[in-house]
Amino acid sequence: MHLHGSTLVLSATDLSGFAACPHLTTLNHWAALGGPKPPKFDDPSAEVLRQRGLEHEALLLESYREEGLAVVEIGEAEGRFPAADARARMTFDAMRKGADVIYQGCLFDGRW
Repeated sequence: MHLHGSTLVLSATDLSGFAACPHLTTLNHWAALGGPKPPKFDDPSAEVLRQRGLEHEALLLESYREEGLAVVEIGEAEGRFPAADARARMTFDAMRKGADVIYQGCLFDGRW
């Protein structure tokens, strides 16, 4: 959740956070409006899990390519805007072209 101009932009993570804890949404909303940000703590186990996840994704993408599937990687762009719009266009283009696998696709309507 963050502000883009005067628009509050929400993500799937914000929706799942609300389902788990509506108060979390209130705290994130305050932070997006300039209030205090939650503290960040170093968590070595989280870094290990993140790295394992990246390795798993790389192996899975490679297996798709070895199967001869058409893989399109949308990738991450610098910043969120206009990157989200651009990544959403790239995702829809890949869908229209019939990509078998779209990695890191983005669906974005300007707010969600």
